[in-house]
Amino acid sequence: MLLQQQIDDKRKEVRTDSYAMSIGEWISMYQGGEVDIHPVYQRFFRWTPSQKSKFIESIILGIPIPPIFVSQLGNGTWDVIDGVQRLSTIYEFVGILQDDEGKKRPPLILEAVDYLPALKGKRWDNSEDPDNSLTLSQRLDIKRAKLHVNLILHESDTFAKYELFTRLNTGGSSLTEQEVRSCILARSNMKMLEFMRELAKYPSFRESVNLSDKDLSEQYDLDLVLRFLILRQLAEDKLKNADDLQDLLRREMIAKAESLLSDDEFAAERQAFEHTFDFLYHKLDGKENCFRRYHVEKEKFTGGFLLTPFEVFALGIGHDYTNICQQSNAYKDIIKKFWRDEYPNIEPRVKWTNAMARLKITIPLGRKLFSV
Repeated sequence: MLLQQQIDDKRKEVRTDSYAMSIGEWISMYQGGEVDIHPVYQRFFRWTPSQKSKFIESIILGIPIPPIFVSQLGNGTWDVIDGVQRLSTIYEFVGILQDDEGKKRPPLILEAVDYLPALKGKRWDNSEDPDNSLTLSQRLDIKRAKLHVNLILHESDTFAKYELFTRLNTGGSSLTEQEVRSCILARSNMKMLEFMRELAKYPSFRESVNLSDKDLSEQYDLDLVLRFLILRQLAEDKLKNADDLQDLLRREMIAKAESLLSDDEFAAERQAFEHTFDFLYHKLDGKENCFRRYHVEKEKFTGGFLLTPFEVFALGIGHDYTNICQQSNAYKDIIKKFWRDEYPNIEPRVKWTNAMARLKITIPLGRKLFSV
């Protein structure tokens, strides 16, 4: 009975509809501002020209295309949850795709494909080069082709829409968890996403974490910024009862985005972030001994960024940053003591446990070490 009750309750949270629409209708809706594919998503969902060309080939060949998932907004427009790159490719090929600034992007020129090699070099319609354009008949065939749409109606629960977005864009996807979270913020609170990007560029933070180009390309810097914003003052009961870190971050991020409404609230978060990383970088010698491993015998820090000391030091200092005094030597001793006395005991535990279990060790330890 309990399971059935849960099923009935959750089904009430998501109201849907589904049907097939012609590509011509999708084109008209985009031109009329009735469907939002969020140009900012192009930073996260990237198909190569070859992938785009193969997708257009699939449409021409009549190969079934996975359905597009959209969410209906209060004004009746559609917000694309899954299918951004498919629709973007169609719009780019037709020559109507706009970038972040509302400017039209150059039309897609098809590359070599497997089954229709004569498509190479073709464009949608170019009056100056008709030999390398699709014919009117070919264009009409594409516009009449159907794409199925699954519509999440406006009455659906807000968090259910975010959950659907996450599930659709992580299973079998190359996106990192933070890239998915960034997409959610782009849809729900662009101001918070831009705020996180600003913090990620703060010199003391960038120098302290000293991430690789690969980490930066996968938005690991934004991941660390979000962890700081969410976890530094996370209530003990939430920490204790949480089982999955990614679920916790996603839920708390949405709550944070809804609570950060005023300039003063953003300013307070900025102050906590900047004060913490200024202290870590300027008072504790920055990347020399912030988040790298300290070798007790050699008495020096080596290697690259480690998440465990970030959770202990940054979140520990950030928890009560206003009371951190200027006696930097005392904190240097605390950090070295951590590596000498604490880390050898917790390393086996943090190495073989999941992320949430590790945080239940590192966050309380950091708050204890840096309490004043």
